[in-house]
Amino acid sequence: MQQLSAQVAGDPVSAELAGWVTDSATSLLTAGKLKYNAADDGNMLDDAQMLGRRIQDLLLAKRITGDTRFLTRAWQEVSQAMALANWNPDHFLDTAEMTSALAVALDWGYDDWTTAQRTAITNAIVTKGLQPSLAVYRVADNTPGPYRNIGNWTGRADNVNVIVNSAMIMGALAVNGETTSSVPAEVYGEGMDSLTNGLRAYAAAGGFVEGQSYWAYATRHLASLANSLIITTGSDQGLLSGTGVRASGTFMLGTRMPNGQFATFADTLPTVDPAPAFAGLGFALQDTQLMSAAAQARSTRFASLTLLWRTPSLDAGSSEAPLDYEDPVTGVFAARGSHTDTDATFLSMRTASDPKLSHQHMDAGDFLLSAMGETWAVDLGRDEATYDLLNDKTNRWDYYRVGPQGHNTILINPQKGQIPQPGSPTTAVASGFSAESAFAVSDITNLYSADVQSWRRGARLFDQRTSVRIQDEIQTSRTTSILWSMHTGADVEIAADGKTAILYQNGKRLAATLVSPSNARFEVTAAQPWVTMPNPSQAANTNIRKLIVRTDLIGTATVAVDFAPLLPGETSSELPPTEAVVPLSAWAAAPASAELSGIDINGRALDTFRADTPSYRVPVTGPAVPQVTATASSGTVTVTQASGIPGSATVTVSGSGVAARTYRIDFFRAPIAIAGAKISASDGGRAEYTYDNDRGTSWYANRDRAVVTWDLGGLKLFKAGRFAWAPGDGTPVRYQIETTQDGKTWTTVKSLVHNGETQWDDAVLGGARWSTAVRLVLTGPGRLQEARLFEFDYGQDWFSAPTSVLSGASVTGVPGDMKVGDTATLSSALTWTGTPGTADSSYVSSDSSILSVDANGNVVARKAGVVRVGVSARFAGVVVSSSIQVTVDDPNRVRIYVSEDAYTDSVNSSTNYGSSWSLRVKGALAT
Repeated sequence: MQQLSAQVAGDPVSAELAGWVTDSATSLLTAGKLKYNAADDGNMLDDAQMLGRRIQDLLLAKRITGDTRFLTRAWQEVSQAMALANWNPDHFLDTAEMTSALAVALDWGYDDWTTAQRTAITNAIVTKGLQPSLAVYRVADNTPGPYRNIGNWTGRADNVNVIVNSAMIMGALAVNGETTSSVPAEVYGEGMDSLTNGLRAYAAAGGFVEGQSYWAYATRHLASLANSLIITTGSDQGLLSGTGVRASGTFMLGTRMPNGQFATFADTLPTVDPAPAFAGLGFALQDTQLMSAAAQARSTRFASLTLLWRTPSLDAGSSEAPLDYEDPVTGVFAARGSHTDTDATFLSMRTASDPKLSHQHMDAGDFLLSAMGETWAVDLGRDEATYDLLNDKTNRWDYYRVGPQGHNTILINPQKGQIPQPGSPTTAVASGFSAESAFAVSDITNLYSADVQSWRRGARLFDQRTSVRIQDEIQTSRTTSILWSMHTGADVEIAADGKTAILYQNGKRLAATLVSPSNARFEVTAAQPWVTMPNPSQAANTNIRKLIVRTDLIGTATVAVDFAPLLPGETSSELPPTEAVVPLSAWAAAPASAELSGIDINGRALDTFRADTPSYRVPVTGPAVPQVTATASSGTVTVTQASGIPGSATVTVSGSGVAARTYRIDFFRAPIAIAGAKISASDGGRAEYTYDNDRGTSWYANRDRAVVTWDLGGLKLFKAGRFAWAPGDGTPVRYQIETTQDGKTWTTVKSLVHNGETQWDDAVLGGARWSTAVRLVLTGPGRLQEARLFEFDYGQDWFSAPTSVLSGASVTGVPGDMKVGDTATLSSALTWTGTPGTADSSYVSSDSSILSVDANGNVVARKAGVVRVGVSARFAGVVVSSSIQVTVDDPNRVRIYVSEDAYTDSVNSSTNYGSSWSLRVKGALAT
């Protein structure tokens, strides 16, 4: 704190963080009060966490600026919290967050508070925070404790233990010397003892089984505690020694994709905010990688903590991700093509999973994939509906995002409409890493032991770590249906034979190839429950679709799918031939190999070269194909030059006694780099908004002959342009594209009419033109969001929607409740985008023994039970479906409902009592 002013003055990152802190504090001066609705059983947590951030921002802003308004507002926040009757110990995370917030208030504002204020804060921490915790610390191990939710955290190895104990110890430290109560000392001792259990949540290799969001949450609190101990006592009191906490930063860096997103799993949120945990752990461990990662990941949400623990001397400027990360205990495998290239291919897989643990999903074998800066195979994250402590009575695994159908894995026998129940954990069984490839294999048999004899999945990064194979080997004794899925935000174009698919996203493309089985084909469908599967009220997966494979297997079968990034302008036919399917048992990593010492392109050193990085993507301007040369400290170097652009050069180095190694350099034509822009007039926005890669900004003109001119930075070939317009009211926007070589004489090369509805316009010239600048001339109003200029016809790099797309289905005619013997007729309707086509449709029931449906939709209720019945339709590779849940009752069956305190006795279950096959009921007491 004492050095903060000098740090802000001398360090740009600190200055930015300080600006965010003061901006936040300024907005809080007029913000409304927090509500603290404890009746919501868990939702008070949001306000308790917000209180912590408010106090941090206000008191740090006061320290930075000296403005006492921030102190006054901080006291208002503290007073409101102290006035609460309690801090909701029934959901003890709320109590923990409130205790932590007031501990910070007491400590950070200590010199500014009056004696009376310090006493009031101290008493609140002791009576509303620390004292209630003793009711849990004092109960016997493995007993539930006195509170309604969360229970006894003291022996658990999870985020709750880490957060609650860290907060309680922080509270005890804050009031040390401020009270004569013995409670703080007792809480400190109990908390430190209990925290040793919580630290087991960090596996030896650093993995955190509850996922990256909960790592960030728990470690933010733990790091604050460790640093407080270091500052007050001179050490972390052993918290960070001998545990996986020290390695957990590597877990986070290893599972962070090259594009900055995380390869998430379990109940992780789509957006992870690790900066304060990185900074805090970096400070405690004096770790340059973590301190640099904190600077890269900084955000406004936790700017105060990130600034507090920031140590500029530890910031190396950028953090470096490991090429490979593996934690078989947590069940995480991750591999990438480069330490630093944001376009490198990245692959991860959930190699082991135990759904019975906290915050887990049924995600065994789930894989994620990014390449060219885009995430292609995505994780949907948690569903907030599963956090409804008051109202949710649904089986957790029925929720799409939590069960196997919501992950990039295989659903066995989807037609049965049944989610497998958690059994024994799935396990990681093999892995390997080399200079040019990496792989992992998982045994998933336990998840579907009732349906398959064996199931193993392998994920492999190969072809100089640029391509991916996902391979499943399944053994069954009877015909078994599978639904292979990959969730993606990309548009998908499936070839006529169904064997290949091209995924399109932001001008990038990924090719998918169905290698095996030969009788299967790709399809695409919505990211929603399959027609026969449970479908409770849950989150919609907007703008996400699924690439799927449906097929039947029997005996021993292999499903193999390859993914490869396509260079701009490259066709799928130019990809290397598909590799043969090799059994998972034969997968291996190459032995240690020879390596290069440098690569030159047209006589200039490739500045991103590293001996352990096997592939590179190099943009090219001009028509000539670059020439590659390379050197090695020993051995023989062989170069195969690229034959064109796009194209690839390869360099193989071989030496005595070691395996040869091949490097690959991919050449492509990138969009022309715009050097600058100017506008003749504006009714909103600026010239640079037209090429800032942000569709949220724009240039607007509402007049004739308004012009935006882009400087190409020299003489460049201009072949095509792509222009993003803000959606309007359908009024056409007329404009023309002009080019110049000398900046004086302009030639119109294309006239276009934007239809006012679609967002992108494409302008491809008949021939490329040498130009130093390109301009767009409006005739009438228009709002331009983005412009991209090219030396080549980029058209195949962007998705073109078919004229006829099957977009949805609905069903009617069957009531939600039927009796045995009832009949009904199921009707279906399909919706289309564009011209309607002719789809193949079929009616389905998840259990025909309960409710049967024939090809004409005639439904018969046959026995009691719950079933889903609906329609599935297919057209041009797109599958849509719709179903309803029907409960069939048998009036001839009588249900006897038990009264109070009923339990069963059974010789077959260790969870029941006694040795008889009886149901015992104790009647209700008379009133």
